[in-house]
Amino acid sequence: TPGKYYVTAKGTNGCTTSDSITVTQDITKPTLSVTAPGTLTCATTSINLTATSNGTITWTGYNAGVNPIAVTAAGKYYVTAKGTNGCTTSDSVTVTQDITKPTLSITTPGTLTCATTSINLTATSNGTITWTGYNAGVNPIAVTTPGKYYVTAKGTNGCTTSDSITVNQNITPAANVQATNNGPLTCTKATVQITGSSTSAAVTYTWSGPNGYTANTAAANVTVPGTYSLVVTNTQNGCTATTNTPVSQNITPAANVQASNDGPLTCLKTDVIINGTSSTNGSTFKWTGPNNFTASGASAVVTVPGTYTLSVTNPNNGCVATTNTPVVKNTTPPVAVIMPPGNSPDPLSVDLLSAQSVTNANYQWSLSSSDNSWFIVDGAQTATVLYQSGNANISGLFTLLVTDKTNGCQNTATYTLNTASLTTLKSASLEFNAYPNPFSDQLSVTFKSPANGNVSVEIYSNLAGNRESTLFNENTKAGQTYKVVFRSAGLPAGLHYCVIRSNGKVYTKKLILVR
Repeated sequence: TPGKYYVTAKGTNGCTTSDSITVTQDITKPTLSVTAPGTLTCATTSINLTATSNGTITWTGYNAGVNPIAVTAAGKYYVTAKGTNGCTTSDSVTVTQDITKPTLSITTPGTLTCATTSINLTATSNGTITWTGYNAGVNPIAVTTPGKYYVTAKGTNGCTTSDSITVNQNITPAANVQATNNGPLTCTKATVQITGSSTSAAVTYTWSGPNGYTANTAAANVTVPGTYSLVVTNTQNGCTATTNTPVSQNITPAANVQASNDGPLTCLKTDVIINGTSSTNGSTFKWTGPNNFTASGASAVVTVPGTYTLSVTNPNNGCVATTNTPVVKNTTPPVAVIMPPGNSPDPLSVDLLSAQSVTNANYQWSLSSSDNSWFIVDGAQTATVLYQSGNANISGLFTLLVTDKTNGCQNTATYTLNTASLTTLKSASLEFNAYPNPFSDQLSVTFKSPANGNVSVEIYSNLAGNRESTLFNENTKAGQTYKVVFRSAGLPAGLHYCVIRSNGKVYTKKLILVR
């Protein structure tokens, strides 16, 4: 105990000496204070505990004098300060810890499709959100690629919560898409149906084609050839599959169509065969013509002139090629005219009677009379007939049948000749002479017409009545004498005839050619 203590020393002699001492006491505790520590967090994983004292500081569990100390765990920490007098002061401090993680949730995203090519990923947190690959705080984020996306939320205490979300993608197009048509377009099939199909249930169809064609049904009708494109859309994801179908056109008519006939219709040929042909196998034929004529088949018989139209149908496409053949009718009779002689024949004489010349015709003469002295000598089938006249003042009836060689048509003419009482070699209207007669190489013919007009001078054979030469065929002046010369080279010896035609009359003279 502190205080004043007295002491006496007593010698052997009994003498004493006294003194005193004062005992002091130092029990003053050292000062000690602890700085309030921070809080342990996910970001602050270690803090220093710092004490202040005028003594020696010792943290429990640590060596004396170690101050501050670093701690990483929450709890109560004790510290003692010891003064030089051995007195101590103790204290403690509690270290708290905040490692609460932030909240974090992700909204379930949609699915990427052909129609939805971008979706937003959205996270919700009471901390700061950071999507991997993006800056902190960027939320929501837009993504265009399927896959797993990671996000972290960071609280103010540095603690984090991580999560991820998977973005799915559905880009499956409509399955087994096909496009067909029931073509081709033909002359009988003006409309073709194009048809689209898919084994997917929820699909839509869109057609496009020539001339801006569009349709929005699985099946559609088209009338124009070309390629038609089909887009089939999967309505669940907007994805499309595309195909096409070519619509062809076959409008080729029957080939090499020809129409002919074996006409014309004539007096001999009263029906004509019309005939059609085509190089296209299996073609069908149809005829139409005058008076509502119709016939089926390549050939038909017709009896009426006119244009006959042939329609030939191609069996492969119903296309028709048309042509025609004109059936003409030639029933015009030939001209049948007997040229009057210039004078009456002498009784029982041989003379000529001529018909008007007709091209491409046959002649047939006949002669009838009460006098059998009238008869045809020669040339019954020629233009000029040689006949013998009958007795004086008895007539003969000549009948001429002219047949056109082309159409077989016939015409007749008759002429009655009366014999004269006297034979004359010149007509009252035309004077003529032929000399020398008989002749051998050269014959001269002179004539004088009483009127202006055409005069022809011709030489005919005796037997056939054929014209051998034309000496003159020109217009003449009235009263003027004309002379022509005939050279007989190449003609046979015998009887020939000089025939002069003037003013519608015929004058004849027998000529004898000698060699």
